[in-house]
Amino acid sequence: MRALGRVESIDAAMIALCRVAADELDTACADVNESRYTRGVLVARYHAVLSHLLERPDTMSDDIDLDAMFAAVDNNPAS
Repeated sequence: MRALGRVESIDAAMIALCRVAADELDTACADVNESRYTRGVLVARYHAVLSHLLERPDTMSDDIDLDAMFAAVDNNPAS
């Protein structure tokens, strides 16, 4: 996403928040004693954070849609 101009240095906090949310969700899902409610809340919160990062609602003009972005990423194998 950074190579495509979708993620900038200012997004570091949002990326960190996504990582923390993902870790919390992974931990909750691995714990068989964790309640469904807690898992559901964590899924919703992770979805909100990830959606904010991917959709970039703060960007006024965004001419790269997500499908094109993911297609570009898929066509550029890591070196």
